[in-house]
Amino acid sequence: MPSRLTTSAALALAATSGGLYFLAFPPFDLGAIAFVALIPLLLALRGQTRWRAFLLGWMAGTIGIYALVAPSILEAASRFMPEHRWAAWVLALTIPQVYGALYFGLFALLAREIQMRRLAPVAELLAVS
Repeated sequence: MPSRLTTSAALALAATSGGLYFLAFPPFDLGAIAFVALIPLLLALRGQTRWRAFLLGWMAGTIGIYALVAPSILEAASRFMPEHRWAAWVLALTIPQVYGALYFGLFALLAREIQMRRLAPVAELLAVS
């Protein structure tokens, strides 16, 4: 089994993936980063339990997706229902979790399962992509 990183190192790598994912889209629009954005997360998954892998992916997704869409959701919901600002906040905090971060967590879980198969690095990369 691959050696596991410290918790803080794994969290830092997952957070880096989320930040890189955010930078790949407008307003920064550094699209080339998209090709490497998930590499820190994949490194963080090495040797993790299923639950920790899911949580690391969820955290990366939370950072990236919140930065990308939560401000827009909050603005749109606030304009649509200005008398219920609290509901706009609930939507801005909930929708990115359901439609974004959850998928990162599932990706991380599946990527961890592929890593545990101990494939050759190229085969692992192809399987994950």
